[in-house]
Amino acid sequence: EKRDEIPTLLETVYGNLAAVPGERNLLLYRTEVAQILYSRVMGENPSSARGNQLPVESVTWMEAYQFVHRLGWILARPVDLPSREIYMSVLGKTDESLIRDNVWSSQNTDRETRTVGSSMPNQIGFFDLLGNVSEWLRTDDSTRPARVVAFGGSARDSFRRLSTVPEESRSATERNRFVGFRITVQMDD
Repeated sequence: EKRDEIPTLLETVYGNLAAVPGERNLLLYRTEVAQILYSRVMGENPSSARGNQLPVESVTWMEAYQFVHRLGWILARPVDLPSREIYMSVLGKTDESLIRDNVWSSQNTDRETRTVGSSMPNQIGFFDLLGNVSEWLRTDDSTRPARVVAFGGSARDSFRRLSTVPEESRSATERNRFVGFRITVQMDD
């Protein structure tokens, strides 16, 4: 029933991927997953602050995991959440003075999320790796993990806290209006 949306979906996903340095054929989504992409894939939107180009939030880790598997089926490629190592490899410098103009924090957003990709990208072209929404990370136990990690902080955090690269253990079924995710896609040789 949504077959006519697949070309637009493919264009959106492939147009927003960038190479992960040092990883053969692994691409990372340059922004957090926007609500419109999530809605097109899942047929629903759990976000509390609505807007097509805002990051999907209030999404549980389990729902993010379902999203990556459904999108993987659509793309016919392995799709996953990024690992901590992948995230750190694209993050770059996190000195407070360097990130001040490049992240959405409590000091420049009134604790509200902003449009994905509207901040300045880091030196290799990724947006909002810190701030805006914390992001779910991949876990080795994808069957039914009890605890998972949300990484990178959000719009409710200060520049100082974001410069420490916040990492929080959370329930895999928790909904939080400051937690979203991004994806990795494994390409062929």
